Amino acid sequence: SIVRSVAGTVRLVVADTFVDSLDATVAAAVSAPSLDRLDSEDLLAAVREVAATLARLHSHLGEDLVDQSDLPKRRASRAAPWLSRIVPEAATLFAARLHHGEEASARGETVLVHGDLKPEHLLVDGGASTLIDLDSSGSGRASSDLAALVVRLEDSAAAALLLDEYQSRAGPLDEWTWSRDWALASLKFALYHAQHQTQGWRDAVVRIAEADPPPLS
Repeated sequence: SIVRSVAGTVRLVVADTFVDSLDATVAAAVSAPSLDRLDSEDLLAAVREVAATLARLHSHLGEDLVDQSDLPKRRASRAAPWLSRIVPEAATLFAARLHHGEEASARGETVLVHGDLKPEHLLVDGGASTLIDLDSSGSGRASSDLAALVVRLEDSAAAALLLDEYQSRAGPLDEWTWSRDWALASLKFALYHAQHQTQGWRDAVVRIAEADPPPLS
């Protein structure tokens, strides 16, 4: 259904085989680096194409697809209590972030979304970008896709450029919905650091909990 929806407008790699013995899916290989593998100069150039790709993806309404509008909230609802237990000094921040984000589904047009967007799921080759790992795709808010990606971009200039380029193509994002979707995405990203024990993960978790969403303009 997704492939039919975006035919001719967005490059996707979707799983075409499921291997029961490995509990894994198999998809065609794409020879291109992911967004997280690019240096600063290449990243800024790639972000323009990524913004165009996402604008095209979100131009489709995602009709007859799974409703994923509440998926970011469900993920954040699981993340916040767990984070509060292991990083108690930030518990109040996590609770406030979750409370703020839980209002997100009350507003916002739903479109076709990736559902689990991160730099690793965007392959960039020259002037083209390809989306992979679409297991969570469906109908949702465009701002939830953007928030999930922006919160993981360490380069603030790239994050700002992505938002500017996207809005120049798809129209302005709603500030109210953006701040709440960003709150949910930040909880999920903090959980990633804690679960994977990344270098300096405790400081990273607190830094994410204290951060404000990037401005839209």
